[in-house]
Amino acid sequence: MRRTLTTRFVIAMSLLVLLCCVGWALLAQHVVPDACSYADPPPRAQYLHCP
Repeated sequence: MRRTLTTRFVIAMSLLVLLCCVGWALLAQHVVPDACSYADPPPRAQYLHCP
């Protein structure tokens, strides 16, 4: 019984961490604006290759 509970807890926590990582990656891609969309380059920006 205890081994089954531990296994389920480990799987649930692993899935939670995985979902948090995927959510963070998607959020970073869609919320942070593209540097090429600015009229002036952001401060301390290196050379940008914008189309």
